[in-house]
Amino acid sequence: MGAYLAALALALIASIVTGALQSTTLRALSLAPLAQRPRLFNALIGLHLRVALGVGGIGALLGPSALARLFDLPPSLADQAQVAFFCVLAASVVAIALAPYEIALQAHERFGLFAALDLARAVALIPVAFLLIGQTTPPLAAFAALSAGLSLSSTLAGAWRARQSLPETRLHLHWILNIRPARGQTALLSWSVLGGLAASARAQGMVLLMAALSGPVASAAYGLGNPLPAALRQFAEATRQVLAPRIYADHAAQGADGSVTGALVASRIAALIAFGAAIPMAVNAPALLTLWLGRSSPEMVMVVRLMLAAVALDQVSAGLGLAFLARGRIAWMQGWGAALTVMSLPAAFLAGRASGEIGAALWVALAATTAIAALRIMLLTRFSPGTATRWAHETLIPVLASALPAALGAALVQGLLPEGTARLALSFGVCSVLWPGASWRLGLSAPERARLTALLRRRPAEGPA
Repeated sequence: MGAYLAALALALIASIVTGALQSTTLRALSLAPLAQRPRLFNALIGLHLRVALGVGGIGALLGPSALARLFDLPPSLADQAQVAFFCVLAASVVAIALAPYEIALQAHERFGLFAALDLARAVALIPVAFLLIGQTTPPLAAFAALSAGLSLSSTLAGAWRARQSLPETRLHLHWILNIRPARGQTALLSWSVLGGLAASARAQGMVLLMAALSGPVASAAYGLGNPLPAALRQFAEATRQVLAPRIYADHAAQGADGSVTGALVASRIAALIAFGAAIPMAVNAPALLTLWLGRSSPEMVMVVRLMLAAVALDQVSAGLGLAFLARGRIAWMQGWGAALTVMSLPAAFLAGRASGEIGAALWVALAATTAIAALRIMLLTRFSPGTATRWAHETLIPVLASALPAALGAALVQGLLPEGTARLALSFGVCSVLWPGASWRLGLSAPERARLTALLRRRPAEGPA
């Protein structure tokens, strides 16, 4: 277990760096004219290679000693732990180095290849995981090697296919060595990494905070209640990722107004998805937890509902981050956002300790999420006057209007039927009918519906969203 904890810690750090690199690289490629993309792509490859070598060097230098000092592994697992660690390190380094190939496809709004490869890798990992079941001495090295091999294979296959389909991804050594065209990405990368580290610190810190406040019961409630909101957050973030290339293209063609308009649309779509899923999940949290995990408790239900509320509130303005990134001005947003995120942990701890309940800590975390959402709107309004008013009219009001029918339908079912499978099924059925129709008619205008349809069909649409 120690080896996997160390490997997961490395993977977490690498994923933060990779995520920051992907967002800044996607911005650079999407904003660049087609004629400049080959040189820029090679410069970005050079930048990614340097970052990958840095991660690999630090991991190889500090990883083995940290593994030996932090985890007391028996001799039978010590060698396997080293192999597992370096397998994860190798997969992480290659993923960072070759990330521009996936991003080059995303800049052309082509997401299917790497999505299919990721799905195939996840499915292939299922039988691999069974290698650990029933083993007295788990085959850590074999499992890590197979897992890393699948990751490497999918990464290399995706890069090779992207290289075949996009002429701009041809490599030129002298362009790779000259990263001057990509130097503007380093500051954006630093601020993006800061935001990722703050978010990760908050996620991990909440787990420790729950354990410190109420012991293993609260920690277990938080751990068991977290997957539903986490899955919803990932889905909403994926929606913004799909819309990001179009927003950057609008910024390049129309200026700041184009990116603000697209960011408002991205916030609205992500919020519509978040509210539409969160409402029936929150209303039926006890039944869902019982059905999924075989048990439920008031603490777990409270965790689910408050975290679902936090996810939904965050999505109402999360898309505005794309407008900041399109402008290349993310320092204030990431800096203040990271400060609020980190400061929320001691504030939540003090609130929980004073009240003796984990609910108080979660309410503080929800307040911090709301403050960060408001911060995005305030800062973007400084750069683009009138953004707050536009956000209220173009995002908040349509989202609330679209969510209201689903909320009323779920409340009606809640009042008519006793808790159980029938109420759960009917509630989700009613919401699945009311939410899509209300979102389509009330949440999107006619031009936006046409644009979204064109995007899903991978065809360009005329006019801004």
